[in-house]
Amino acid sequence: MGGIIDGLILHVLRFANGYGASVISHGYGSRNRLMELAVLAFDKEGEYSLCYDVPITTDVVGDCTKRDIVQLLLRIRNLKGDII
Repeated sequence: MGGIIDGLILHVLRFANGYGASVISHGYGSRNRLMELAVLAFDKEGEYSLCYDVPITTDVVGDCTKRDIVQLLLRIRNLKGDII
């Protein structure tokens, strides 16, 4: 899912392990044209919430370049999960 809301570019990604990510253009680092990523946990109904208890981070990750985002997404995709 993705879109533009009031100038904010938002992408929500979901992986088969039950985790996903929210990537936004206007978060921590936006002044430097960088992005912010938050790890998401999906439930069986497809609803999601921010996830702060994964080895990747305990908060949102700001000041991300495109390369940082790709590396973080790969790590999220590889998390062990059984939510779905």
